[in-house]
Amino acid sequence: MLITLLLWAYLLPLGWLYGRFTLHVLAHSLKLDDDPLSFSLTWLAGLGTLTTLASFLSLFIKLALAAQLIVLAGGLLILIWLWRTHRLHFAMPAWQPLGLLLGALVLITVLEISTHTPGNPDTGLYHAQTIRWIESFPVVPGLGNLHSRLAYNSSWLTLNALFSFAFLGGQSYHILPGLLFLVITGRLLQRGLRLLGSRGHEVSSGKPADWLRLMLIPLAFLLLAGEISSPGTDLPAVLLSWLVFSEWLALLEEKETTSPLHRILLILFVLWTVTIKLSSLPLLLAALFIWWRNIPDKQPRTTAKLFAAAAVLLLPWVARSLILSGYLIYPGLTLDPFHFDWRIPAEAVQRESQVITAWARFSAGEIETVLAMSLPEWVSAWFHNQTPNRQAIFLLVAAAPFGYALLLGLLSLIKRGLAHKLWGTLQTYGLPLLAAYAGIAFWFLKAPFFRFGYAFLIPALTLWLLPPILMLDAKRLQAFRLPLVFALLLAVYQGSVLARSFEPQTITSRLVQPADYVNLPTAPCNLYDSRVWCAEQFGVCGYQAFPCVPGADPLVARRSPDLSDGYRHLNLP
Repeated sequence: MLITLLLWAYLLPLGWLYGRFTLHVLAHSLKLDDDPLSFSLTWLAGLGTLTTLASFLSLFIKLALAAQLIVLAGGLLILIWLWRTHRLHFAMPAWQPLGLLLGALVLITVLEISTHTPGNPDTGLYHAQTIRWIESFPVVPGLGNLHSRLAYNSSWLTLNALFSFAFLGGQSYHILPGLLFLVITGRLLQRGLRLLGSRGHEVSSGKPADWLRLMLIPLAFLLLAGEISSPGTDLPAVLLSWLVFSEWLALLEEKETTSPLHRILLILFVLWTVTIKLSSLPLLLAALFIWWRNIPDKQPRTTAKLFAAAAVLLLPWVARSLILSGYLIYPGLTLDPFHFDWRIPAEAVQRESQVITAWARFSAGEIETVLAMSLPEWVSAWFHNQTPNRQAIFLLVAAAPFGYALLLGLLSLIKRGLAHKLWGTLQTYGLPLLAAYAGIAFWFLKAPFFRFGYAFLIPALTLWLLPPILMLDAKRLQAFRLPLVFALLLAVYQGSVLARSFEPQTITSRLVQPADYVNLPTAPCNLYDSRVWCAEQFGVCGYQAFPCVPGADPLVARRSPDLSDGYRHLNLP
């Protein structure tokens, strides 16, 4: 825990420095006011910049000591510039006593879970190996030929490799997920508690975005707590998506008081999320809506500069994809304009996409059998394969539009004023709902493994839960003290999460440093012209055996004796 806290203490100011510089550059280039944003949003902007920088550096060097020194030097230069230009100032948000209690519970819980053994099964399958490749070499041509998932190219794994500190000779740390979770839930909590009055017990009517933020906190722990200890890509993609939806809803409510820089930042957060997990692509619709409705200056020059910022963010990620797989986007598109000798065969790319879809629909079935199922057949098999909680979430989200349509129809017959008020409430967040359902449709048809859909299912669910609360007027809310009751229940829930998460049997081994990756047995196996390690149990390699794959393909060969030159497939036309 001590090392985790020390690394967090290093990354918090470093991320804020890069974020402050990023926001200044955006404001200056787009001719916007350089108004300071909150610490959390500034830090997230800095983390996005560090992700882009890590992707760029990984094209040329391994992400080890030299890369860390470059990043640290950049942070120190920014610090000097901020000091000399009198921009080194930030205001920490004020916290109420109840907020301090909740914040402390969240901090201790996240710290405890962060030091556990990584629980995401994909971490042992390919996350740890991907990170070790990035720590050991510049991006390796054709690495996806060795193992298809090594070409998935999540920028989150690149960032984790940058801050793993494996070059120190100890273990490879994975402390970023916990810190990201802490910053985003802190933002949700601090802003959500605006529902309470300045003294902590006076109740205001509140805004939908504040209710949404408070609802997302227990859902984050319920659905994502097991991911905090792993460098998996689901947690950052889901949390950033939830943040975008909550900030977007606040933007719709407070358009006149929200800075244009804040709106631009939300669009860039969307693009960053796409580089973390490709299944976040539907979130681009949210970026389009935010630009269309909330960016006042749409002059060609401003739009061109915004596209330039997007290109800076995306180009290193696209370049990594080209080198890892031979394709601009992998898996999915098989456009092959460059004909690199290390490209993955197009048939293998198509097969990989089919495997993802079939496994997500019904993991127990054969791929060809699942893909041959009609829509009703696989939906029925998929639904019955879910837990009762997941079935309830899916049914609520699917039925909510029809339920509200029926309710509006009935109210228009018996109480038109209430129907008009409900319709106005729903219109407040019509566009966020549309974007959420577009994401749900993409997820369900492409790869409906349930945790892949949290980024869109949960915003849709919580948005539908808001109208009954918001229909109450301020007097009734004050009479019921609903925000205060909700906050107190949240404190009780957080206490229970901490109690259930605590692992007393391992606490002494985790007091100094977090638990390491799980490493299962491996054995040597043969490629066409070389040997690697192969997993012997569940296809899990872990981190220590390197290079390691679930199984070796005898038609894959090295491009040269040097591992950094990568791999090619002998079946290329």
